[in-house]
Amino acid sequence: MNVSDRELKRLSLEFQQQAEQRKREIMQLCSTVEYLTWLKRFMQSHTEFQTNDWSLLTEENPLEDRENIIKLGLLFTGVETYAEDQEGLYPTLCSYGNYYFIKYNEEGYQLGRITNHTTNAYYCKRVRERQLENPIEFSEVETYAKEQIQIIEKSAYQKKI
Repeated sequence: MNVSDRELKRLSLEFQQQAEQRKREIMQLCSTVEYLTWLKRFMQSHTEFQTNDWSLLTEENPLEDRENIIKLGLLFTGVETYAEDQEGLYPTLCSYGNYYFIKYNEEGYQLGRITNHTTNAYYCKRVRERQLENPIEFSEVETYAKEQIQIIEKSAYQKKI
């Protein structure tokens, strides 16, 4: 099968646009405390949850909760992106994946990714403040995300010119 140069350029541009849109979604979620406010409320009745826990995604649960459970991966990716840009912030590696400790308004969370041959999911556990090891302050992630949105918007504007 031969693919023309025109088709390769089109596919490349489409892929780049999808990647930029995903980054924008991640940074928009992390640029406000709205998601963390929901997370704090949700974690009052759940000590932990995973994105692959289908019992939480049934219609018996509120739509806002179902949508936000699915968005946990965006939060993790936003925290991970922030950490990768900082000196000395590394995830804790474990047998099932990796995680970060984040802190928001005196609330602590272990935010992680589960990766193995059968699963690729995200999880969140409520953690007591004294159990937090080198937590990332969410306010720092929020500031970083706002800066990234400005960069994305500036880049999009320059492409239009």
